[in-house]
Amino acid sequence: MEELSVSNTNTPINVRELLQKYDNMEFSELQYKGYKLENVPDDFTGQRIKNGDYEECSFNGNSFKYVGAAGTRFRACTFTGCVIQGANMQFCDFSNSRIQSNKNTKTMLDASNLNQSCFYKTELHDLLVENTSISQSQFFQTKIYGCEFTHTTLQDNIFRDAEIQSSSFIGCNMEFSVFHNIILKDVTLPFHQIAYIFNGLQTIATQVNNVKITSSMKGAPILSVEEYIKLLPLFSDYYFLEREFFPLANIALFEKKKTLAQDYIYEGLKEYIRQRDFRKLKSLCRLAALQGDFERHFLSELYFRIVHYFMSVELTESEQYQFNLHIDEIKNILFANTEKSHIVLALKTNLTLKNAAEFSELLSILENCFEYNQISNSEYSFEIKHNSPTYSIWIMAASIDPNQLVLFIGALQTIITGNMDLFLSAMAVAADVLTIGTFVKGLMKNKNFLSEKFPAGISNKNAESFVLGKHKILQEKNIKLDLSLGNLHLNYEARKKYH
Repeated sequence: MEELSVSNTNTPINVRELLQKYDNMEFSELQYKGYKLENVPDDFTGQRIKNGDYEECSFNGNSFKYVGAAGTRFRACTFTGCVIQGANMQFCDFSNSRIQSNKNTKTMLDASNLNQSCFYKTELHDLLVENTSISQSQFFQTKIYGCEFTHTTLQDNIFRDAEIQSSSFIGCNMEFSVFHNIILKDVTLPFHQIAYIFNGLQTIATQVNNVKITSSMKGAPILSVEEYIKLLPLFSDYYFLEREFFPLANIALFEKKKTLAQDYIYEGLKEYIRQRDFRKLKSLCRLAALQGDFERHFLSELYFRIVHYFMSVELTESEQYQFNLHIDEIKNILFANTEKSHIVLALKTNLTLKNAAEFSELLSILENCFEYNQISNSEYSFEIKHNSPTYSIWIMAASIDPNQLVLFIGALQTIITGNMDLFLSAMAVAADVLTIGTFVKGLMKNKNFLSEKFPAGISNKNAESFVLGKHKILQEKNIKLDLSLGNLHLNYEARKKYH
């Protein structure tokens, strides 16, 4: 430890020792690290393991009571007969490790937090896991043998290529976890949770190795998979009454009722938006993306509906925080398997119920604008809002070529304002003469782009005739519009692949 002088004195002071007077655990000199230690000697009771890093070490009967070990790496380690109680082991890495009981008693993992941890190629043997939270964790190629999980939270986990044998999960919360290519042998699952698991019903229906289902209620019947599946109509009736649309859609997908599942997803979207329940919204979107085999346009529409609703209402600080926390993940879920660019635009009008003819004309102009820019009617949709005396229109569109969307935006803004430079600037973006950032910045300010500086090839008489002709119609019919950019996602890398 480097020696320092403090307050202009000649007395050397060890900084760590000085800080230990205030917190001797946080500034302890102990280094929680080890490599190929056959028997780690430490008693970790109540310790705060800072930047712990163990590899190929053996822990035999060690106490991890009330340990603070968040983020510690236990790679290729063996835990035998250890006591893990009241421990914070969040964000830990147990890759290639083995956690097991000794010959006499089962290892107990009690009242602990192992959320967001990694169990890659980990083996769990003969454990008793009670009142513990292991959520948002990854069980990849994990082997779970002879374990009993009771009153434990196992939400939002991913079980992939895992093998679970002679184990029980009675009374556990497994909501929104994912089963992907897992093997179950002599396993008991919680009665109320299977319809809340991604691919849960499909998984149990394909197992042939004695899967049972029951609850923690005293004297509860133990059901076979076949008996459980016969109860699905009752579950559906119950979930419908409770307006629980995730399990409803999940059951419909299992029963290969795709149209019904789509209806439940739409209804669930409205219900969870009304409840401001972003976690359920996210899970419903993940269900549609993972299991529904739905068309890309349907998935895009789910995202656009969520965004334009929450952008059109006033949120509390808590709701705004939750929206910001979840919306990017929702977008990634729904667009994970697409390279298309997409936009959401808000169009305010001066039209009321008395202006039916003018409103019809406006929709026709919008459709013509999409067609002119070669965006098919399967790639866009309108949401018409009438929350005030005048109509608003939310425009949602997608395209593999982002330039088509840029040209649509430029054309529409020129139709609204009569400023041809806005459409020319979009053409300049498509021709790599103008950056998308400059275009959007100018668009928001209705800025003149000094189009005389653009190359001569940018100018297009047909385009000018089209957009200014539509602008004239708006003027003649006294249709006034205000365009706002709700969301722009322009993927130019994808465009390079296709052009």
